[in-house]
Amino acid sequence: MEKALQKIGIFVGTLLILNTAIVLLFTSFSISNIIPAIIGSVILLYSLLYYKIKVFAKQGIAKLIHYFFKLCLVFFVVSFTLCTLIVYKNSISIPPKNADAIIVLGAGLRGKKVSLSLAYRLDAAIDYYNQNQHPVIVVSGGQGENELVSEAFAMKTYLLENGIPSEKILTEDKSSRTVENFSFSKEILNKYFDGYPYETVYITNGFHIFRAGLIAKQANLVSHGLSAHSVAFLQPTYYIREYFSILKYFTIDYI
Repeated sequence: MEKALQKIGIFVGTLLILNTAIVLLFTSFSISNIIPAIIGSVILLYSLLYYKIKVFAKQGIAKLIHYFFKLCLVFFVVSFTLCTLIVYKNSISIPPKNADAIIVLGAGLRGKKVSLSLAYRLDAAIDYYNQNQHPVIVVSGGQGENELVSEAFAMKTYLLENGIPSEKILTEDKSSRTVENFSFSKEILNKYFDGYPYETVYITNGFHIFRAGLIAKQANLVSHGLSAHSVAFLQPTYYIREYFSILKYFTIDYI
């Protein structure tokens, strides 16, 4: 049993490291993007050195540390599995028709251009816009440290290039977190609708739908999720990153 688990650990650790290397070829470097490689390295080293660690940690403080580490590893595996199942279950979201507004949540840029993940979100917004009664679109995202323009600016440019009229696009270019995406977008929409009630559709990639919905509700927005397509090879990174974001939401942000 131990040998089988060791082989699984080596496989999973190696896979996470290789996936991170591939991700960095297509996205910008950030701490959040290398989290899978960090976790993979820990799992890989522990698996490779398991029997040596087991011999060393037979007594005293070393035994307690080893026991604590194994508890943490079990907690991570169980909680990550449950979290991933919940996120996946909510990842396919179909909103009602004819919402009054669309909120497109920002993602990373490549220079002045939208990333592939963000392009998928904008494409979903364009489809919803064309298939319904042409709701106003809020593009929401500030300028990151490694970005040449704000995400909102790049998103608006993309929409204009794909036939969305300028008067139908509202720009929110100050936010840096999902909480701010919704709160700042709400301020803009409150002014736009001048006190009249309105219903919104928020658009993000599938892995983000669950947490974004919780935040939208917390912001007292009547909003429904619309899931955009996600890049397949980025999924491990996204789901691991989202796991830690959900933990943070329930343990820090929500309090």
